[in-house]
Amino acid sequence: MSDEPIPPIDLAPPPVMPPPIMTPAPLPPPKAVTPAWVFILLKTVLAVLVFTLITAGMILLHRETGWEGIWKVTLIGTCGLFAILSVLVIVGGALDVRKLLRRLHERESSGD
Repeated sequence: MSDEPIPPIDLAPPPVMPPPIMTPAPLPPPKAVTPAWVFILLKTVLAVLVFTLITAGMILLHRETGWEGIWKVTLIGTCGLFAILSVLVIVGGALDVRKLLRRLHERESSGD
């Protein structure tokens, strides 16, 4: 064993890391064209208008047919709304079950 240093085999300069790639900062989301208070005002006006029309219709119906007509319209209206909501819930639930089964099948095929 000698005290002489071992000569280097490769005399090429050391590798240099490339500079990091700078990504631009994300742009903020675009500002809404219509202010939010406009939609709140429109919803309020619509709710008041619907309430006024229903009240006026009930008053006119009461003058023509009495309480029997009002209860008849109320019963038919609520049954109609129940039927519509039932159909919406059935369709929405079927779509959710379909989505669930698709995700389970994907999970099973991926091996998780």
